Amino acid sequence: MHSHEPALNLAEGDSFAIFFKRLLNADFIPHGHCYFWKPEIVWLHVISDAGITLAYYFIPLMLLYFVRKKKQEVPFHWMFVLFSAFILWCGTTHLMNIVTLWNPVYRLDGIVKAITASISLFTAIRLFPLIPQALTLKSSKELEVLNIKLEKEVTEKEMLLREIHHRVKNNLQIITSLLRLQSTKSIDPESKQLFLDSQNRIHTMALLHERLYQSQNLSSINLNDYFKELVRNLFISYGVSNEFIRFQVDTWDCVMEPEKLISCGLIINELVSNSLKYAFPEGRKGEIRVLLQKHSPKELLLTVSDNGKGFPNDIDYQKTNSLGLRLVRGLSEQLKGHLELKTERGTEFRVQFPISIK
Repeated sequence: MHSHEPALNLAEGDSFAIFFKRLLNADFIPHGHCYFWKPEIVWLHVISDAGITLAYYFIPLMLLYFVRKKKQEVPFHWMFVLFSAFILWCGTTHLMNIVTLWNPVYRLDGIVKAITASISLFTAIRLFPLIPQALTLKSSKELEVLNIKLEKEVTEKEMLLREIHHRVKNNLQIITSLLRLQSTKSIDPESKQLFLDSQNRIHTMALLHERLYQSQNLSSINLNDYFKELVRNLFISYGVSNEFIRFQVDTWDCVMEPEKLISCGLIINELVSNSLKYAFPEGRKGEIRVLLQKHSPKELLLTVSDNGKGFPNDIDYQKTNSLGLRLVRGLSEQLKGHLELKTERGTEFRVQFPISIK
């Protein structure tokens, strides 16, 4: 050891005044005997420990930020938290190396190192059983191959589903044509009307499958266009001119399951058909409205109304044996909805039903 003045030892009873006096002395080097009384070595250690401390504090912040943003996507995210704590306490030990150069807080330094050792050992113990699981994770190349395979399968299934919709639509159209041919052989007006009603019901379902087949998204269609075409077809089927009876269709934009769409389409078919057949006798002018509105966060309200002569008072729509209204009641039950009739202004049927709105 050189002959320079030794480092201050507070344990020997020197006062703080002497400590600060010596601290400001250019000849004073803390722990000088550890660094051969060379200031350049002292500052080399201080700067190095300071740099390591900053890096060790910065890395955990980045890891925690990453885990917070990608928590659902990153496997074993809790391990990132452990690593962050481990690195943070490692940085603290380097900070204590700087502190103890000027302040002999060795008990605190030992406590920090003990905490660091505990966290390090705990992280190592938790990491050991994690290795086999981590080895089973797919590499980026394997994931890319799997994604290509899945995309191919999805495309094939979409093509198959389109083909199914197309074939169902064609088969329903064949049935409609057969009913039309059969109706030409009937001379009974009531039988002809039954054939016509059946054709319209089948066309309602065929139209939906056609729309799904043509749609880019096989799970949804433009409801407004579908309902408009459905009503327009009924006007043509019953030979009704828009000059005498106008129609209005207004729908809330949402995605609905095909099963619910079929039920809604058939309800509209039955109620609009009834309006065209009975609401406007002897060339009476009027309007038919079809509305689909959001009734609550999880419910829709389907309204079919006309301003015609009104629903007969002597008929209970809940008990009548009319095939059309029986279908409306049954379809409303399929939708798990509530059917309601209002007769203040013409006839207005409402079906309120739950739906998973997207």
